[in-house]
Amino acid sequence: MNEIALFDNPLPGMSYDALYRATWEQVKKDFAHFCTPPEIDGAPRPDTMHAAIVDMLHLLQGDSLKINSLFYRIDLSEKKQIPGGDIQALAMMILRREAQKVWIRANYSAPQS
Repeated sequence: MNEIALFDNPLPGMSYDALYRATWEQVKKDFAHFCTPPEIDGAPRPDTMHAAIVDMLHLLQGDSLKINSLFYRIDLSEKKQIPGGDIQALAMMILRREAQKVWIRANYSAPQS
């Protein structure tokens, strides 16, 4: 699979590796309420995170209550669900939103003293 770009521009103040690690931790935290997130061998990369999210979405498929709760937890509008059940596109939306949350938290949270 080709490299998945989570952002169009470079990330000021955060390396891609740090973003990927923090994003995977956020994905695991959010999905843990609904299923057991798989372990990723080695450093998380966008393509491996995407594949893991697709697998977890397959586990939740058909349970609209869990899916809607997941969307609420991730802060992704239920209206953004992909018509026709394109799980690949839905996984990409989730991955991008999780990365965005991590980046915003890293760049706009008050510094710890």
